[in-house]
Amino acid sequence: MRRLRMQLAVVRTAARQRGLDDLEKVAVAIVERDGKMSVIETD
Repeated sequence: MRRLRMQLAVVRTAARQRGLDDLEKVAVAIVERDGKMSVIETD
């Protein structure tokens, strides 16, 4: 996140858009080439 200068709030927002209310439920967050963030939920 530091290298991309991305704030934690951006990751939380992307997780909330996927219906995840807690970052503990996020396995991986990926910044795509177009700047959008993909979030993968833990099992």
